[in-house]
Amino acid sequence: MITKLKQQLFLPAENRRLGEGGLRMKDFFKGSLKDKPLISIVTIVYNGKENLEQTISSVLNQSYDNIEYIIIDGGSQDGTIDIIKKYDDKIDYWVSEPDAGVYSAMNKGASLCRGKYISFLNADDWYNNDTIELVVQSLNKHDVDYLFGNTDLFDGNKFLYTDKERLAQYKFNTPFGHQSLFVRLQYFLSEPFNTKYKILADYNFMLGLITKELPFSYLNKSIVNYRIGGLSSTANATKEKFDIVYKHFGILRAIYSYLIVTNNPIIKPINTIINKIRSIKKQVKTA
Repeated sequence: MITKLKQQLFLPAENRRLGEGGLRMKDFFKGSLKDKPLISIVTIVYNGKENLEQTISSVLNQSYDNIEYIIIDGGSQDGTIDIIKKYDDKIDYWVSEPDAGVYSAMNKGASLCRGKYISFLNADDWYNNDTIELVVQSLNKHDVDYLFGNTDLFDGNKFLYTDKERLAQYKFNTPFGHQSLFVRLQYFLSEPFNTKYKILADYNFMLGLITKELPFSYLNKSIVNYRIGGLSSTANATKEKFDIVYKHFGILRAIYSYLIVTNNPIIKPINTIINKIRSIKKQVKTA
């Protein structure tokens, strides 16, 4: 069972804490306004000084001005904290201390948020200048629990391609990049990332959104830039993916998904059979 997150303005004292700061430490707090909802952005980072400043700047330089920015650092030793401190008077709250992993840090950041919607921006990634403005324009038109858009993928600073929605493939692949996902905060607090999954807790979370048939909006525009090479890109996530698909869809679907992921040669004849069955069903319906 996943424990709901309790909202808090500050994190409790931690003996191993390396630093803490931001506007909240100066008693400055933000809130939603009419037609101007507060959007919460959380960045988690650990020894990520190489690209962090680009990430921070992309949030602070948005054309939309009602944004709450939270940074959770895992106790960096490479100069990351110095970069964060440069923006102490613009970041709403930041803290540097050891944590229990990526998704635990994300949940910790979410518990500190006060916005209507929340999104997680990795320390290697960055928004376009009008990202939040476009998101809010859509959210003001549609009363939805979540919104997502397209993601531009980069290898370093080299553009690779635009990743668009894949809702038809959600039982096999992540349906959209979590960097482009904006979720109603109250929903996330009640259904946070399941931290037993160390690599694909975001995929598990997305499946929950879809299988609950929550209302959503798709913004068919590139709204975030993602550098490949993160945790899910390098780690072996096959077992976690099997467990997640099994939990949501049962053993047969999990085995089928596993065969696809591992490029098992048996998948070709299975697909042939499945396509024949679909063809027969279609003929019966049109008869």
